[in-house]
Formats: sequence, C-alpha cells, structure tokens
Amino acid sequence: MVVDISVRKTAGGRYRASATNPFSAVAEGTTQDEAVNLLRDDLEEGLRNGTTTVRLHIGETLPAPVWPDDEFTAAWLDGIRQTRLAAETRPDPWDDEPEAP
Repeated sequence: MVVDISVRKTAGGRYRASATNPFSAVAEGTTQDEAVNLLRDDLEEGLRNGTTTVRLHIGETLPAPVWPDDEFTAAWLDGIRQTRLAAETRPDPWDDEPEAP
C-alpha cells in the first residue's frame, strides 16, 4: 500500500509527519526520518490490528442521458453510425501511394 504523507518542521524544531488518506495519523520526531518511521509504525500497527479500507458510494444516481431520446436525435446518431461504417470500409487513399525511388 502506498500512502502519501506530508512532513513539516514544527516551531519547536521537531518534525511532524501526517497522513490523511486512507488513514488519518500523525507522528512527531526529532528528525524527519524519525517522524516518518513513527508514522509508518503507527499505520502498520493499525493494519495488523484489522484496520481496513472500504470504498463507499453514497447518493449515486444514474446519470441523465447524454442525448435526448427523440426521433430526430436517433436519426442523427444513426447517420453518424452509417458514415463511420462507410469510412471504415472505404479503401485507405494512402495505401495506393507510389513507392519512393
């Protein structure tokens, strides 16, 4: 698991490492490395003790259709489909290019 953390020097000359996602944790140390290692230990202990992440989707509804559902739009989309199909079956004009001497 990869966790983005921030490390900053505090007013007292110590270092504070903090993480917010997927777990919230803060650790302080006398050096940047000590703060990061303490934070890592805290997060790893949480994982060993059963802390998990779950993706929760709240209030999701189906999106509104992109295109109106009427005869005009259906005919227009059908025209686009037919034009694309014709373009895909037409020979590529670049295939008949004469070879360079």
